[in-house]
Amino acid sequence: MRSTETGKGSVSVFLALILCVFLTLIFALLESARFHAAKAVLERAAEGAMDSVLSGYQRELYERYGLLFLDGGFGTGLSDPEMLEQEYSLWFEKNCGGSFVSLQLQTVRLQRTVTAADYSGELFRDSALRIERLLWEADSEGNASFSALSSQTERILTVLQAGEAAASVQADPGFSLSSDASDTEAYRILSAVRTISNRPLLQQALPAGTVLSGSILSEEGLPSREMRDARTLPEEAHFSGTEGLTEGEEKHLYLSYLLDFFPCFSGEQDTFGLGCEAEYLAFGGRSDTDNLNTLLLRLYPALLGRNLRAARNTPGILSEIAELSADCEEETGQSEAVSEKLLWSYTKAETLLELRTLLQGGRIPYEKTEGSWVMRKAEIRNLSYGLFPAREHAEEMFSAVPGFSCEEVLRAILSQVLQEELSYRAMDLIQENLRGQNSAFLMCSLIFGMDFEVRAAGELLFAKQPVLQNTRESAVRMTLPAKTIRGSYR
Repeated sequence: MRSTETGKGSVSVFLALILCVFLTLIFALLESARFHAAKAVLERAAEGAMDSVLSGYQRELYERYGLLFLDGGFGTGLSDPEMLEQEYSLWFEKNCGGSFVSLQLQTVRLQRTVTAADYSGELFRDSALRIERLLWEADSEGNASFSALSSQTERILTVLQAGEAAASVQADPGFSLSSDASDTEAYRILSAVRTISNRPLLQQALPAGTVLSGSILSEEGLPSREMRDARTLPEEAHFSGTEGLTEGEEKHLYLSYLLDFFPCFSGEQDTFGLGCEAEYLAFGGRSDTDNLNTLLLRLYPALLGRNLRAARNTPGILSEIAELSADCEEETGQSEAVSEKLLWSYTKAETLLELRTLLQGGRIPYEKTEGSWVMRKAEIRNLSYGLFPAREHAEEMFSAVPGFSCEEVLRAILSQVLQEELSYRAMDLIQENLRGQNSAFLMCSLIFGMDFEVRAAGELLFAKQPVLQNTRESAVRMTLPAKTIRGSYR
Protein backbone atom coordinates (compact mmCIF):
# COMPACT_ATOMS: atom_id res chain seq x y z
CA MET A 1 0.00 0.00 0.00
CA ARG A 2 1.54 3.32 -1.14
CA SER A 3 1.62 6.33 1.26
CA THR A 4 -0.08 9.47 0.13
CA GLU A 5 1.81 11.76 2.62
CA THR A 6 4.31 13.15 0.05
CA GLY A 7 4.85 16.49 1.99
CA LYS A 8 6.57 14.90 4.96
CA GLY A 9 10.18 16.35 5.65
CA SER A 10 9.59 19.63 3.89
CA VAL A 11 9.58 21.49 7.17
CA SER A 12 12.97 20.06 8.04
CA VAL A 13 14.39 21.06 4.70
CA PHE A 14 12.87 24.52 5.08
CA LEU A 15 14.33 24.90 8.58
CA ALA A 16 17.71 23.69 7.38
CA LEU A 17 17.74 26.31 4.64
CA ILE A 18 16.70 29.00 7.12
CA LEU A 19 19.42 27.81 9.53
CA CYS A 20 22.07 28.14 6.82
CA VAL A 21 21.02 31.69 6.15
CA PHE A 22 20.88 32.41 9.88
CA LEU A 23 24.33 30.87 10.48
CA THR A 24 25.71 32.81 7.54
CA LEU A 25 24.46 36.02 9.10
CA ILE A 26 25.78 35.06 12.57
CA PHE A 27 29.22 34.05 11.24
CA ALA A 28 29.42 37.22 9.15
CA LEU A 29 28.59 39.30 12.21
CA LEU A 30 31.15 37.43 14.30
CA GLU A 31 33.83 37.86 11.64
CA SER A 32 33.00 41.56 11.43
CA ALA A 33 33.29 41.77 15.22
CA ARG A 34 36.65 39.98 15.04
CA PHE A 35 37.80 42.51 12.43
CA HIS A 36 36.91 45.49 14.60
CA ALA A 37 38.35 43.81 17.68
CA ALA A 38 41.52 43.11 15.72
CA LYS A 39 41.91 46.81 14.94
CA ALA A 40 41.66 47.63 18.65
CA VAL A 41 44.11 44.83 19.47
CA LEU A 42 46.48 46.11 16.78
CA GLU A 43 46.44 49.60 18.27
CA ARG A 44 46.93 48.27 21.79
CA ALA A 45 49.71 45.91 20.71
CA ALA A 46 51.43 48.63 18.66
CA GLU A 47 51.40 51.11 21.53
CA GLY A 48 52.37 48.44 24.06
CA ALA A 49 55.30 47.35 21.90
CA MET A 50 56.44 50.98 21.58
CA ASP A 51 56.26 51.45 25.35
CA SER A 52 58.20 48.24 25.85
CA VAL A 53 60.93 49.31 23.46
CA LEU A 54 61.22 52.72 25.13
CA SER A 55 61.42 51.07 28.53
CA GLY A 56 64.88 49.85 27.51
CA TYR A 57 66.34 53.34 28.00
CA GLN A 58 70.07 53.76 28.59
CA ARG A 59 70.35 53.08 32.31
CA GLU A 60 73.71 54.70 33.08
CA LEU A 61 72.69 57.87 31.22
CA TYR A 62 69.58 58.11 33.38
CA GLU A 63 71.37 57.33 36.64
CA ARG A 64 74.19 59.85 36.06
CA TYR A 65 72.44 62.63 34.17
CA GLY A 66 68.70 62.08 34.66
CA LEU A 67 68.13 61.84 30.88
CA LEU A 68 65.77 59.39 29.17
CA PHE A 69 67.06 58.20 25.80
CA LEU A 70 67.13 54.80 24.09
CA ASP A 71 70.45 53.50 22.81
CA GLY A 72 69.51 52.74 19.19
CA GLY A 73 72.71 50.80 18.70
CA PHE A 74 72.06 48.62 21.78
CA GLY A 75 75.67 49.05 22.84
CA THR A 76 77.16 48.44 19.40
CA GLY A 77 77.70 52.03 18.25
CA LEU A 78 75.65 53.55 15.45
CA SER A 79 71.88 53.21 15.57
CA ASP A 80 70.71 50.08 13.72
CA PRO A 81 67.20 50.24 12.16
CA GLU A 82 67.04 46.46 11.74
CA MET A 83 67.75 45.85 15.42
CA LEU A 84 65.08 48.39 16.38
CA GLU A 85 62.55 46.70 14.09
CA GLN A 86 63.41 43.28 15.53
CA GLU A 87 63.06 44.60 19.07
CA TYR A 88 59.71 46.15 18.21
CA SER A 89 58.49 42.94 16.51
CA LEU A 90 59.42 40.87 19.55
CA TRP A 91 57.35 43.02 21.89
CA PHE A 92 54.47 43.28 19.40
CA GLU A 93 54.13 39.50 19.23
CA LYS A 94 53.85 39.40 23.03
CA ASN A 95 50.99 41.91 23.01
CA CYS A 96 48.96 40.93 19.94
CA GLY A 97 45.97 39.26 21.62
CA GLY A 98 44.48 35.82 22.23
CA SER A 99 43.02 33.12 20.01
CA PHE A 100 39.82 35.04 19.22
CA VAL A 101 41.81 37.60 17.22
CA SER A 102 45.19 35.85 16.79
CA LEU A 103 46.95 38.63 14.89
CA GLN A 104 50.18 37.94 13.09
CA LEU A 105 52.71 40.64 12.29
CA GLN A 106 53.38 41.01 8.57
CA THR A 107 55.83 43.91 8.39
CA VAL A 108 57.42 46.50 10.67
CA ARG A 109 59.21 49.45 9.14
CA LEU A 110 61.08 52.15 11.04
CA GLN A 111 60.01 55.39 9.43
CA ARG A 112 61.82 58.02 11.49
CA THR A 113 64.00 58.50 14.55
CA VAL A 114 64.79 61.66 16.51
CA THR A 115 68.11 61.58 18.37
CA ALA A 116 69.76 63.64 21.09
CA ALA A 117 72.00 65.33 18.51
CA ASP A 118 69.10 66.50 16.33
CA TYR A 119 67.47 69.94 16.26
CA SER A 120 70.51 71.90 17.48
CA GLY A 121 70.49 69.98 20.76
CA GLU A 122 67.02 71.25 21.72
CA LEU A 123 65.76 67.80 22.75
CA PHE A 124 68.77 67.37 25.00
CA ARG A 125 68.16 70.81 26.50
CA ASP A 126 64.44 70.13 27.02
CA SER A 127 65.24 66.87 28.80
CA ALA A 128 67.75 68.66 31.03
CA LEU A 129 65.25 71.42 31.85
CA ARG A 130 62.63 68.87 32.82
CA ILE A 131 64.85 67.00 35.28
CA GLU A 132 66.31 70.22 36.74
CA ARG A 133 62.86 71.69 37.30
CA LEU A 134 61.83 68.55 39.18
CA LEU A 135 64.96 68.86 41.33
CA TRP A 136 64.25 72.53 42.04
CA GLU A 137 60.64 71.84 42.99
CA ALA A 138 61.76 69.06 45.31
CA ASP A 139 64.29 71.35 47.02
CA SER A 140 62.74 74.79 46.67
CA GLU A 141 64.16 76.05 49.96
CA GLY A 142 67.71 75.23 48.97
CA ASN A 143 67.69 77.01 45.62
CA ALA A 144 68.19 80.67 44.90
CA SER A 145 65.47 82.52 43.04
CA PHE A 146 65.86 83.19 39.34
CA SER A 147 66.03 86.93 39.97
CA ALA A 148 68.84 86.44 42.50
CA LEU A 149 70.78 84.27 40.04
CA SER A 150 70.32 86.81 37.28
CA SER A 151 71.42 89.69 39.53
CA GLN A 152 74.47 87.78 40.72
CA THR A 153 75.46 86.82 37.16
CA GLU A 154 75.22 90.41 35.98
CA ARG A 155 77.26 91.63 38.93
CA ILE A 156 80.07 89.15 38.30
CA LEU A 157 80.18 90.04 34.61
CA THR A 158 80.36 93.72 35.55
CA VAL A 159 83.28 93.04 37.90
CA LEU A 160 85.14 91.07 35.23
CA GLN A 161 84.53 93.59 32.47
CA ALA A 162 85.47 96.57 34.64
CA GLY A 163 88.64 94.81 35.80
CA GLU A 164 89.67 93.93 32.25
CA ALA A 165 89.13 97.54 31.18
CA ALA A 166 91.16 98.84 34.13
CA ALA A 167 94.06 96.46 33.44
CA SER A 168 94.17 97.24 29.71
CA VAL A 169 95.01 100.94 30.24
CA GLN A 170 97.91 100.39 32.64
CA ALA A 171 101.43 99.33 31.75
CA ASP A 172 103.23 96.80 33.92
CA PRO A 173 106.42 98.48 35.28
CA GLY A 174 108.12 95.12 35.97
CA PHE A 175 110.30 94.10 38.95
CA SER A 176 113.78 95.42 38.12
CA LEU A 177 115.82 97.50 40.61
CA SER A 178 119.47 98.49 40.56
CA SER A 179 121.99 96.16 42.23
CA ASP A 180 122.54 98.78 44.93
CA ALA A 181 119.02 98.06 46.21
CA SER A 182 119.63 94.34 46.77
CA ASP A 183 119.72 94.73 50.56
CA THR A 184 116.45 96.64 50.82
CA GLU A 185 113.06 95.25 51.81
CA ALA A 186 111.55 96.59 48.58
CA TYR A 187 114.03 94.56 46.53
CA ARG A 188 113.23 91.38 48.46
CA ILE A 189 109.48 91.86 47.98
CA LEU A 190 109.87 92.48 44.26
CA SER A 191 112.12 89.43 43.94
CA ALA A 192 109.63 87.23 45.78
CA VAL A 193 106.78 88.19 43.44
CA ARG A 194 109.07 87.88 40.41
CA THR A 195 110.05 84.36 41.47
CA ILE A 196 106.50 83.07 41.51
CA SER A 197 105.43 85.13 38.48
CA ASN A 198 108.04 83.41 36.32
CA ARG A 199 106.15 80.14 36.63
CA PRO A 200 103.28 79.20 34.27
CA LEU A 201 100.00 80.73 35.41
CA LEU A 202 98.51 77.32 36.11
CA GLN A 203 101.32 76.54 38.55
CA GLN A 204 100.95 79.93 40.21
CA ALA A 205 97.23 79.45 40.82
CA LEU A 206 97.14 75.78 41.85
CA PRO A 207 98.20 74.73 45.35
CA ALA A 208 101.42 72.76 45.55
CA GLY A 209 100.94 69.07 44.79
CA THR A 210 97.80 69.51 42.71
CA VAL A 211 97.86 67.28 39.63
CA LEU A 212 95.47 67.71 36.72
CA SER A 213 94.54 64.62 34.77
CA GLY A 214 95.14 66.46 31.51
CA SER A 215 92.48 64.26 29.88
CA ILE A 216 92.07 64.95 26.18
CA LEU A 217 88.76 64.43 24.40
CA SER A 218 88.94 62.27 21.32
CA GLU A 219 87.98 64.08 18.12
CA GLU A 220 86.16 60.99 16.88
CA GLY A 221 82.40 61.25 16.93
CA LEU A 222 82.10 64.33 19.15
CA PRO A 223 78.66 65.96 18.69
CA SER A 224 80.13 69.46 19.00
CA ARG A 225 82.33 68.81 15.98
CA GLU A 226 80.64 66.20 13.80
CA MET A 227 76.95 65.81 14.56
CA ARG A 228 75.43 69.25 14.21
CA ASP A 229 71.81 69.58 13.15
CA ALA A 230 70.63 73.12 12.48
CA ARG A 231 66.89 72.35 12.35
CA THR A 232 64.61 74.00 14.88
CA LEU A 233 62.22 71.93 16.95
CA PRO A 234 58.56 72.92 16.39
CA GLU A 235 57.10 74.86 19.28
CA GLU A 236 54.46 72.23 20.04
CA ALA A 237 57.16 69.55 20.29
CA HIS A 238 58.83 71.13 23.32
CA PHE A 239 58.22 69.81 26.82
CA SER A 240 55.53 71.34 28.98
CA GLY A 241 57.91 70.93 31.93
CA THR A 242 59.11 74.50 31.49
CA GLU A 243 55.66 75.97 31.03
CA GLY A 244 55.27 79.29 32.82
CA LEU A 245 58.98 80.15 32.75
CA THR A 246 60.36 83.16 30.94
CA GLU A 247 63.26 82.84 28.53
CA GLY A 248 65.64 84.16 31.17
CA GLU A 249 64.35 81.69 33.78
CA GLU A 250 64.77 78.79 31.35
CA LYS A 251 68.31 79.97 30.70
CA HIS A 252 69.25 79.98 34.40
CA LEU A 253 67.49 76.65 34.95
CA TYR A 254 69.57 75.13 32.15
CA LEU A 255 72.79 76.61 33.57
CA SER A 256 71.84 75.14 36.96
CA TYR A 257 71.50 71.70 35.37
CA LEU A 258 74.90 71.99 33.69
CA LEU A 259 76.62 73.08 36.90
CA ASP A 260 74.87 70.36 38.91
CA PHE A 261 75.77 67.52 36.56
CA PHE A 262 79.05 68.78 35.06
CA PRO A 263 81.16 69.96 38.03
CA CYS A 264 83.92 72.54 37.89
CA PHE A 265 87.43 72.04 39.22
CA SER A 266 87.43 72.21 43.00
CA GLY A 267 90.85 70.94 43.94
CA GLU A 268 89.58 67.45 44.73
CA GLN A 269 89.89 64.37 42.56
CA ASP A 270 86.96 63.79 40.24
CA THR A 271 85.81 60.17 40.52
CA PHE A 272 83.83 60.28 37.27
CA GLY A 273 85.78 60.66 34.04
CA LEU A 274 86.93 64.12 33.12
CA GLY A 275 87.64 66.93 35.55
CA CYS A 276 87.05 70.60 34.67
CA GLU A 277 83.77 69.73 32.97
CA ALA A 278 82.10 73.09 33.50
CA GLU A 279 85.28 74.70 32.15
CA TYR A 280 84.94 72.61 28.99
CA LEU A 281 81.35 73.77 28.59
CA ALA A 282 82.57 77.37 28.86
CA PHE A 283 85.62 77.22 26.60
CA GLY A 284 85.54 73.99 24.56
CA GLY A 285 89.27 73.19 24.83
CA ARG A 286 90.28 69.59 24.22
CA SER A 287 91.98 68.97 27.57
CA ASP A 288 91.42 69.81 31.24
CA THR A 289 94.65 71.79 31.25
CA ASP A 290 93.57 73.87 28.24
CA ASN A 291 90.22 74.73 29.76
CA LEU A 292 91.56 75.63 33.19
CA ASN A 293 94.29 77.75 31.62
CA THR A 294 91.70 79.58 29.55
CA LEU A 295 89.64 80.30 32.66
CA LEU A 296 92.70 81.66 34.49
CA LEU A 297 93.69 83.81 31.52
CA ARG A 298 90.20 85.31 31.64
CA LEU A 299 90.17 85.83 35.40
CA TYR A 300 93.73 86.99 36.03
CA PRO A 301 93.66 90.33 34.14
CA ALA A 302 90.12 91.05 35.35
CA LEU A 303 91.02 90.54 39.02
CA LEU A 304 94.37 92.27 38.54
CA GLY A 305 92.70 95.39 37.15
CA ARG A 306 90.13 95.38 39.93
CA ASN A 307 92.83 95.01 42.59
CA LEU A 308 95.04 97.73 41.08
CA ARG A 309 92.17 100.14 41.25
CA ALA A 310 91.40 99.11 44.83
CA ALA A 311 95.05 99.31 45.97
CA ARG A 312 95.38 102.87 44.69
CA ASN A 313 92.50 103.81 46.99
CA THR A 314 93.54 101.84 50.08
CA PRO A 315 95.42 104.05 52.58
CA GLY A 316 96.97 101.16 54.50
CA ILE A 317 98.59 99.64 51.41
CA LEU A 318 99.73 103.01 50.07
CA SER A 319 101.29 103.87 53.42
CA GLU A 320 103.20 100.56 53.56
CA ILE A 321 104.42 100.97 49.99
CA ALA A 322 105.49 104.56 50.59
CA GLU A 323 107.58 103.48 53.59
CA LEU A 324 109.27 100.71 51.60
CA SER A 325 109.94 103.07 48.69
CA ALA A 326 111.44 105.76 50.94
CA ASP A 327 113.81 103.25 52.57
CA CYS A 328 114.89 101.97 49.14
CA GLU A 329 115.56 105.44 47.74
CA GLU A 330 117.43 106.46 50.88
CA GLU A 331 119.62 103.36 50.68
CA THR A 332 120.46 103.67 46.97
CA GLY A 333 120.25 107.40 46.50
CA GLN A 334 118.28 106.77 43.30
CA SER A 335 114.74 107.86 42.56
CA GLU A 336 113.39 104.93 40.60
CA ALA A 337 109.64 104.35 40.25
CA VAL A 338 109.75 101.93 43.17
CA SER A 339 106.27 102.78 44.43
CA GLU A 340 104.55 101.76 41.19
CA LYS A 341 106.52 98.50 40.98
CA LEU A 342 105.64 97.67 44.59
CA LEU A 343 101.98 98.51 43.97
CA TRP A 344 101.89 96.05 41.08
CA SER A 345 103.68 93.41 43.15
CA TYR A 346 101.18 93.72 46.00
CA THR A 347 98.36 93.50 43.47
CA LYS A 348 99.78 90.47 41.65
CA ALA A 349 100.30 88.61 44.92
CA GLU A 350 96.72 89.33 46.02
CA THR A 351 95.35 88.28 42.63
CA LEU A 352 97.17 84.94 42.73
CA LEU A 353 95.85 84.30 46.23
CA GLU A 354 92.31 84.97 45.01
CA LEU A 355 92.74 82.57 42.09
CA ARG A 356 94.00 79.86 44.43
CA THR A 357 91.05 80.47 46.76
CA LEU A 358 88.58 80.15 43.90
CA LEU A 359 90.09 76.92 42.62
CA GLN A 360 89.93 75.41 46.11
CA GLY A 361 86.20 76.07 46.35
CA GLY A 362 86.37 79.32 48.32
CA ARG A 363 84.86 82.75 47.70
CA ILE A 364 86.47 86.10 46.94
CA PRO A 365 85.02 89.64 47.31
CA TYR A 366 83.13 91.45 44.58
CA GLU A 367 84.96 94.62 45.58
CA LYS A 368 88.25 94.80 47.47
CA THR A 369 88.62 96.74 50.69
CA GLU A 370 91.49 97.17 53.11
CA GLY A 371 89.81 94.72 55.46
CA SER A 372 89.70 92.00 52.78
CA TRP A 373 93.29 92.52 51.55
CA VAL A 374 95.50 89.61 52.70
CA MET A 375 98.86 89.96 50.96
CA ARG A 376 100.97 92.49 52.83
CA LYS A 377 104.72 92.80 53.33
CA ALA A 378 105.22 89.74 55.57
CA GLU A 379 103.01 87.44 53.46
CA ILE A 380 104.62 88.51 50.18
CA ARG A 381 108.11 87.74 51.49
CA ASN A 382 107.06 84.09 51.91
CA LEU A 383 106.39 83.78 48.19
CA SER A 384 110.15 83.32 47.71
CA TYR A 385 109.64 79.90 49.29
CA GLY A 386 106.37 79.21 47.46
CA LEU A 387 104.33 79.77 50.62
CA PHE A 388 100.90 81.40 50.57
CA PRO A 389 98.81 82.21 53.64
CA ALA A 390 96.73 79.34 55.01
CA ARG A 391 93.49 78.82 53.11
CA GLU A 392 91.42 79.27 56.26
CA HIS A 393 93.03 82.65 56.96
CA ALA A 394 92.38 83.90 53.41
CA GLU A 395 88.77 82.69 53.42
CA GLU A 396 88.13 84.35 56.77
CA MET A 397 89.46 87.67 55.47
CA PHE A 398 87.51 87.41 52.20
CA SER A 399 84.25 86.51 53.97
CA ALA A 400 84.13 89.94 55.58
CA VAL A 401 82.46 91.30 52.43
CA PRO A 402 80.04 89.76 49.86
CA GLY A 403 81.74 87.64 47.22
CA PHE A 404 81.48 84.89 44.64
CA SER A 405 82.80 81.38 43.97
CA CYS A 406 84.41 79.71 40.98
CA GLU A 407 81.11 78.00 40.14
CA GLU A 408 79.34 81.36 40.11
CA VAL A 409 82.03 82.80 37.84
CA LEU A 410 81.49 79.88 35.47
CA ARG A 411 77.74 80.47 35.54
CA ALA A 412 78.37 84.04 34.43
CA ILE A 413 80.72 82.93 31.65
CA LEU A 414 78.36 80.13 30.53
CA SER A 415 75.51 82.63 30.31
CA GLN A 416 77.36 84.22 27.38
CA VAL A 417 77.78 80.94 25.45
CA LEU A 418 75.16 79.98 22.85
CA GLN A 419 72.62 77.42 24.08
CA GLU A 420 73.33 75.20 21.08
CA GLU A 421 77.05 75.22 21.88
CA LEU A 422 76.38 74.32 25.51
CA SER A 423 74.15 71.40 24.49
CA TYR A 424 76.66 69.89 22.09
CA ARG A 425 79.59 70.34 24.49
CA ALA A 426 77.56 68.67 27.26
CA MET A 427 76.93 65.78 24.89
CA ASP A 428 80.69 65.57 24.28
CA LEU A 429 81.30 65.06 27.98
CA ILE A 430 78.50 62.52 28.37
CA GLN A 431 79.84 60.54 25.43
CA GLU A 432 83.38 60.61 26.80
CA ASN A 433 82.29 59.63 30.30
CA LEU A 434 79.97 56.79 29.26
CA ARG A 435 82.60 55.35 26.98
CA GLY A 436 84.32 54.18 30.13
CA GLN A 437 81.67 51.44 30.23
CA ASN A 438 81.18 51.03 26.49
CA SER A 439 83.84 52.26 24.09
CA ALA A 440 81.35 52.23 21.17
CA PHE A 441 78.85 54.59 22.84
CA LEU A 442 77.68 57.50 20.63
CA MET A 443 75.34 60.36 21.48
CA CYS A 444 73.99 60.39 17.91
CA SER A 445 72.62 56.86 18.58
CA LEU A 446 70.54 58.02 21.56
CA ILE A 447 66.93 58.01 20.36
CA PHE A 448 64.37 60.33 21.90
CA GLY A 449 61.43 59.37 19.67
CA MET A 450 60.62 57.16 16.68
CA ASP A 451 57.83 56.21 14.25
CA PHE A 452 57.01 52.66 13.14
CA GLU A 453 54.66 51.56 10.36
CA VAL A 454 53.02 48.25 11.33
CA ARG A 455 51.07 45.86 9.11
CA ALA A 456 49.27 42.90 10.66
CA ALA A 457 46.79 40.22 9.55
CA GLY A 458 44.82 37.37 11.07
CA GLU A 459 43.38 34.10 9.86
CA LEU A 460 39.66 34.02 9.14
CA LEU A 461 37.99 31.97 11.85
CA PHE A 462 34.24 31.85 11.18
CA ALA A 463 34.53 32.24 7.41
CA LYS A 464 36.29 28.86 7.40
CA GLN A 465 33.14 27.07 8.54
CA PRO A 466 31.58 24.82 5.86
CA VAL A 467 28.59 27.09 5.58
CA LEU A 468 30.73 30.10 4.48
CA GLN A 469 33.92 28.60 3.13
CA ASN A 470 34.81 29.66 -0.36
CA THR A 471 36.74 26.73 -1.80
CA ARG A 472 38.15 28.81 -4.61
CA GLU A 473 39.74 31.38 -2.17
CA SER A 474 40.52 29.32 0.89
CA ALA A 475 43.67 31.43 1.63
CA VAL A 476 41.76 34.69 2.18
CA ARG A 477 42.99 36.42 5.37
CA MET A 478 41.79 39.27 7.56
CA THR A 479 44.26 42.03 6.58
CA LEU A 480 44.23 45.22 8.66
CA PRO A 481 45.11 48.69 7.41
CA ALA A 482 48.71 49.81 8.06
CA LYS A 483 49.13 51.47 11.45
CA THR A 484 51.66 54.26 12.11
CA ILE A 485 52.66 54.40 15.76
CA ARG A 486 54.70 57.23 17.27
CA GLY A 487 56.48 57.13 20.57
CA SER A 488 58.86 59.35 22.55
CA TYR A 489 59.96 60.16 26.08
CA ARG A 490 57.88 63.34 26.11
